[in-house]
Amino acid sequence: MALRKITIDYINKMIKRNGFKFKGLEMCELGNQLIMDDYVPFKVAKKYYESLGVLHTSIDWNGKDGALSMDLNKPIDIGQFDVITSVGFMEHVENESQCWENIYNLTKMGGIIINILPKKGNYIKHKCFRWYYEEWCHELVKMWKYDLLDIGIINPKKKKGFDCIRCTLRKVV
Repeated sequence: MALRKITIDYINKMIKRNGFKFKGLEMCELGNQLIMDDYVPFKVAKKYYESLGVLHTSIDWNGKDGALSMDLNKPIDIGQFDVITSVGFMEHVENESQCWENIYNLTKMGGIIINILPKKGNYIKHKCFRWYYEEWCHELVKMWKYDLLDIGIINPKKKKGFDCIRCTLRKVV
C-alpha cells in the first residue's frame, strides 16, 4: 500500500472541501501507508499528517510504522474519527462485510470516508480478493445510508491499466 502525490492531493482536497481543518482533525488510516513520491519530506503517511497537526491513527495487522496491530476482518472498537482513509486497502480484506461495519462504527456522524479502490477491468497483476466498479459505490451508499460526496476515476501510478475508483462518502445516519 502506498500513497502517491495524486492520492495525497485528493485526500487533502476532500478534507478541506468538506469543512475540516488539519489541526486537531482525528483521522484513521486503514493500512500503514508509505509515501512513494518525493512530494513531502516523509516516507510514512502517519508522520506527514501528524506534521500538519492531525491526530492520526493507522490500523494494519502488521503493526509497522506506528500502526495499531489489528485485524479488520474482526470487530474492533477504538473510538471514532472525523476522516477514515482506505487507499489500496479494501481489496485485501477477506471479510469485507465486517470491515465495512468497522468503518461505519469508526466514523463520527458527519465524518467522511475516502476510498481509493482498484477498478474492475484493470490489466495489472495485483493480489487481492476483489475488484470494484462505480456502481458498487452507489450500492454501498444505499446499504449504509451514506451521502455520496465524490466519485470518479484516479490513476495513482499514471500507468495504463491502473485505474482506481475514488469515492468519498459522508456518514449521515
